[in-house]
Amino acid sequence: NKLAMPVFVRNIQNRISLNIHWLRHVSGYLLNVIGATKFDVSLVCVDRRKMHYLNKKYGRVDQPTDVLSFAYHENVPAGHLPLPDHSDDYNLGDIILCLPIISEDATKDGTTLQKRLPVIITHGFCHLLGYTHDSHDNLKQMYQREKSILKVYNNSFGTKLHPLTDIH
Repeated sequence: NKLAMPVFVRNIQNRISLNIHWLRHVSGYLLNVIGATKFDVSLVCVDRRKMHYLNKKYGRVDQPTDVLSFAYHENVPAGHLPLPDHSDDYNLGDIILCLPIISEDATKDGTTLQKRLPVIITHGFCHLLGYTHDSHDNLKQMYQREKSILKVYNNSFGTKLHPLTDIH
């Protein structure tokens, strides 16, 4: 059973070095864990300035952030995959990664970019699957989903990664 890797990576920042092959592999693995290998997803790596612009325009927050997710399908119930009518619509959406912020946060937490990115991407995938953290109940639901995905990842890669979503 061949693992499909419908992950497109675009790196439009040059401050943080990135192994795009590794990022595509990890993201493809995580897509497999959530059962979404029939779907395409795009990862776009940006700098602070671009992320600030995107967060101000779409997130309505006038500062940069570590990750933004833009779901291709709207109103998907949390935890469900979209049910596209056409083959062209097998797309989960886009995850925008601000590598300078993710790298700084990893350093502050005493970890590495390679250990932080799977956590951030898992968080982004959960948003693409309809999870939100706009209420405590939704936050708990998202935390549990991130935890279950990362448990599978940790068992395969020998890591001890924890969800980005914090319920405390």
